[in-house]
Amino acid sequence: MNLSDSGDYQDPACCEKVIVTVPGPDPAECDPYMSLTWCDGGGDCVTTQPAHTDDPDPLTPNAGSTGCPGGGGVVPPPSPPPPNEPGDTCNTGDAVVDDPKVSDGMKDLWARSNPDANLAQRRETAGWIVQTASGFSIAPITTTSSSFGCAAFTANFPTSGTVVGFVHTHPYQVDETIVDCDLTTVQSYTGAPSDADRRASAALGSLLGRSDPLPGYIIDKDGYYRFVGTSNTATPRLPRCGY
Repeated sequence: MNLSDSGDYQDPACCEKVIVTVPGPDPAECDPYMSLTWCDGGGDCVTTQPAHTDDPDPLTPNAGSTGCPGGGGVVPPPSPPPPNEPGDTCNTGDAVVDDPKVSDGMKDLWARSNPDANLAQRRETAGWIVQTASGFSIAPITTTSSSFGCAAFTANFPTSGTVVGFVHTHPYQVDETIVDCDLTTVQSYTGAPSDADRRASAALGSLLGRSDPLPGYIIDKDGYYRFVGTSNTATPRLPRCGY
């Protein structure tokens, strides 16, 4: 039998008209790059095609991708926020320790304390914080003896500049088991100034003719903090700058 171009077929043996639909060519593959509104005779290209879940570019208008209006793809979770940047440990707001010369001096004192050695090889080191017209710096304090992190210092004040504080190391970690200075008592390091440290703050202030104790700074494995006199309060512990 022959089919007319119209797709109608007339059976000569019967008056009944048989309609045969001739399948036309398959519609072109949906191309969302060319059209987002035509697919399969007028359907929405985005919603009638399977989602391209492996699309590497979520902003490209691929079928089902999240960048297309009405897309049927799986919407990925939002990108996590960038991690918080660590605080600038060299910009703490304390003008003394933020001074690069003081920071370098503290780093040197800490290194000379042998903080990573065994307990018997660690040493307490100390320095004066001196202020001049150009800023702050650290002048070493003479140590007469030092053992097991303990030390005796001579108050030989610098001849130039103004002493505005003193700093020394406690080469321990908070809660580390240590031996006291007279080597008779085992104790846990609390991370706080000792009674001797506080008395030194008050005495040094008096020797310098100050009306208040001389501020002290202590460096240990957990950071550093500032204290003044015999008060039981100290500033919150802050991280060391670059060491």
